[in-house]
Amino acid sequence: SKGDHAPGEYFFYGDDELLADGALQNFNLKPARVSLQAEPTSDTLKALTHLGRLWQFYDKKILIIDSIVKFEPADRKLNVDVLLISHKPKINIQDITAAVNPAIIVIDGSNSMWKIGEWKTECEKLHLRCHITGEQGAYILNAD
Repeated sequence: SKGDHAPGEYFFYGDDELLADGALQNFNLKPARVSLQAEPTSDTLKALTHLGRLWQFYDKKILIIDSIVKFEPADRKLNVDVLLISHKPKINIQDITAAVNPAIIVIDGSNSMWKIGEWKTECEKLHLRCHITGEQGAYILNAD
């Protein structure tokens, strides 16, 4: 946590299915929110901004890929702290890294196991850090 938002505030951006299912929220989200004494913000966290798929919280950049996206090779790559792959997009890690330089690639559980395996192998071949939430649990990005 950094200083310009009240302690215990959170902003949720996530799967529509999770938002619609109270039982999923109670099981997956509520325990953490109670433990942290977190309350929803009135709109958003002051330090959180986004433009399309690119989110920024203070100086941390998160790129979310949840649909088919075409990346053109770039002379100057976009540096991101986290590249999140969600919802089974038809993408190739090597194509993405022609335009994006991720510190870590996080692959969430909404993707199929066989595709996660392919992406994990690609990450290993490209010497990229990879975190798979289904195997390693939640990825926690330190905002400090």
